[in-house]
Amino acid sequence: MHGNIENGDAAMTQPKGERTREERQLLDHYRELIATSCQILAQHGLVRGSTGHVSQRIPGSDDILIRGRPNVDKGLRFAEPSSVIRIGPDAMPVGNTRGVSRCSEIYMHTEM
Repeated sequence: MHGNIENGDAAMTQPKGERTREERQLLDHYRELIATSCQILAQHGLVRGSTGHVSQRIPGSDDILIRGRPNVDKGLRFAEPSSVIRIGPDAMPVGNTRGVSRCSEIYMHTEM
């Protein structure tokens, strides 16, 4: 699943690596939303186990945030914001992923 949240475009115009406090807060908020979306999908039986990934395009950027595969994957029902990583338009991780791997379906998310 992929979303496009319109709020906060101005905070996303900084070059990568020059994050403002507001952008970090907004990205953290998106990570929370993605984790919650994963949990809701699992609770309603729309996905099984650890399958399925929710992504969010970052406003003002070609990058996305997506639930990746943490080292210990407890499944979507227990998705956490720490399992959400930033991916560039080339489908490669941006920044420190903290050991979270990108999913094999990543190209479907980056093409949307």
